[in-house]
Amino acid sequence: MSSIDSTIAQVRPGPQRRRGSDCAELLTRVRQAGLLDRRPTYYTIKIAINAGLVVAGWTIFVLLGDSWWQLVTAAFLAVVFTQTGFLGHDAGHRQIFA
Repeated sequence: MSSIDSTIAQVRPGPQRRRGSDCAELLTRVRQAGLLDRRPTYYTIKIAINAGLVVAGWTIFVLLGDSWWQLVTAAFLAVVFTQTGFLGHDAGHRQIFA
């Protein structure tokens, strides 16, 4: 047996009897790490910032009037509305509220 084979044999444990699937084990580890816990404070801050950016974007859009600069404002609003969509997605998965 070469040194590489002996190293692999040391790293790989023999077959073990486990209950459940790999996905169930992964889900258990994710839950133990707290990655599925709701974070209402984080989302409250994110929603407030996003709402402020929407108001600011529309205010700038109206104040600019008929100008090519409205295209820049429209691109900004597209990013903000995308963030709104992400917030809606998270709300749909009940990550914000119970």
